[in-house]
Amino acid sequence: MFRYILFFLVVTLLSGCITSGEYLALKNDVNQLKRDYYSHDRDLAVIKREFNTVRDTSKQSVGRESFDAIRESQQETNSQLLSFSKELQTLQGKFDEYRFDIEKSFRQNSSEFDSIRARLDKIEKEMTDLKATVTSLRGAVSQGSTKRASAGEESKKGEVSKKSSPDELYKTSYGYLKKGEYKKARKGFSDFLKRYKNNALSDNSQFWLGETYYSEKDYENAIIEYQKLIKSYPKSPKVPSAMLKQAESFKNIGDRKSAGVVLQLLIEKYPRTPEAKKARARLKAFSAGKKRK
Repeated sequence: MFRYILFFLVVTLLSGCITSGEYLALKNDVNQLKRDYYSHDRDLAVIKREFNTVRDTSKQSVGRESFDAIRESQQETNSQLLSFSKELQTLQGKFDEYRFDIEKSFRQNSSEFDSIRARLDKIEKEMTDLKATVTSLRGAVSQGSTKRASAGEESKKGEVSKKSSPDELYKTSYGYLKKGEYKKARKGFSDFLKRYKNNALSDNSQFWLGETYYSEKDYENAIIEYQKLIKSYPKSPKVPSAMLKQAESFKNIGDRKSAGVVLQLLIEKYPRTPEAKKARARLKAFSAGKKRK
């Protein structure tokens, strides 16, 4: 009965990924993750180039413009840096998802796993360093060239410190998730959502909250948590992944009909995403299974 309630919930509110038993599907998913990894690397390089351009421009402007012009330039530069911060945050979310799936996939092959993990560590460090530099430069741009601005900057540093606490909580919770300590990860992500519901990392936290249940094979609760992401953060880039995992969860509790409905909705709403491509393959597999019966 509970699965039908879940199915109704999903269908009403809407308007996982690597299957262990199918080697070919696993291989295809891993190859897709590799492609996503290299695409992610390229995106990061583009953001770094754009960031360097803004940084150089801001440095030049301070030396030659009047105070009013400097202030206008600061506002524009700060807006661009804020945009970069948001792009980095989105990139961080997708990176976390790719890393989690890649590490699960390659855990049996230690040599290849170590090589990929080293590359992932390198990218993660670059993103962390770049985020820190963006934060620092935003502070410097806001500081301006007067003592009053300098005094104001000291006050802002306290605000940045407060804003860094969500990142710390998220990183700690994600660390527990990677280590397989799902209860600790779940508590951390739950605390994050209670304290920072509208933070840039809130949608990621909601997704990983569902993932803690999925990893424990508690598929019914996973379905509910994925649905919370879909309902509360409809514009999140994690929604297609949540729908795919939700469909997989339905399949794992024996409700292939509900799984098929969610996969079809995923294809209709997000047709150009990698998740839609996987959804088509799963629907095809469902159809093939029915014919064999």
